[in-house]
Order: sequence, then C-alpha cells, then structure tokens
Amino acid sequence: MPIALGTVSNLEREAASRSSQLIPRRFSRSELIREICRRNQLEVGGKLCWLWGAATTNFEAFVIHGQSGVAGLTTLLGKNIRGILHIDRWHAYRQVPEERRQLCWAHLKRDFRKIVEGGGPSEFVGRRGLRLVRELFVAWQAFRAGTIDRACLRALIAPLERCLNKTLLQGALAGEERIAKF
Repeated sequence: MPIALGTVSNLEREAASRSSQLIPRRFSRSELIREICRRNQLEVGGKLCWLWGAATTNFEAFVIHGQSGVAGLTTLLGKNIRGILHIDRWHAYRQVPEERRQLCWAHLKRDFRKIVEGGGPSEFVGRRGLRLVRELFVAWQAFRAGTIDRACLRALIAPLERCLNKTLLQGALAGEERIAKF
C-alpha cells in the first residue's frame, strides 16, 4: 500500500504528542527505572533528534525528542519522579534528587578498572572496588536464581556497601583527586 512520506511524519508527531502526555505519569509511579538511554540520534522532518528510552520491570517507553539534555529527560520521565533511576554519571541526571539516583554497578566496575590501570596510590581503591563488585554480582545472581530472598540479598550487600564507603573515604583522604570525585 503506497503511503506518502508526509503521512509518516505526521503520524510520528501525533504519536509523540500523545505519548509525551502518558509516559511521565506512568514512570512517576514506578519503583525502579532500571534503564535509561538517550544514545540514538535520528533525523525527523530534517531535524536532528534523540531517541530516549526507559524501562522498568513491567513497562518500557520510547520518546523522540529534539534535545539530548534535561528537556529530553523531563519529557520522558516527567518532573516528579518517585522511583529510583538506575543511571550513569551523565550531567542531566543531576536534576534528579540524589536519593532517587542509583549508579549503575557496571559503570562503577569500569571506573574501578580505570583506577587500577592508572596505577599510583589509589590503585588499592580500584582493586578493592573490583572485588566488591564481584561479590555484589554473586549475591545478585543468587537472588535472581531464587536461591536467596531480598532480605538475604540486603544482608549480603550491607557489609559490601560499608566497605566501599570506607574504601572511597580512605582514597579521598589520601588526596587522590580521581577518588574524591567518586
């Protein structure tokens, strides 16, 4: 069936308009937004845009927006997020209150690896961080496999969190700028 390009663009605009009203309300009720992406650039009607996506355990949404910054994030998630964002350190996420942000452990693992590769006095922070990440993922896999419950997972993670906090503090107090930014 032949269809004009203008029709496709008009339908894209209509769908984006409707979804931009519904999606933030859905995410504002979500407990954990486990993934956000803003990576894909595309051209819509001759204008450079970004494909934004977010996912919870039960819901996924995508929005095409003309900006890759805070405005695009707000269009996707709304202004009043009640859940937890699972994120990297991109600057636009700073608009979300700190207690609503959870750094991605895979990103932390990469950061710890860079610290080890950089050597120097803070190498111990990277090595300990990598060990803690391994232990965390072992606990997480046990939880996902159903061999432990959430209470046990929390009990296993609590000492890892304390050790990580102590390690980062030691690194920061040692005057290591890379660690102080953590």
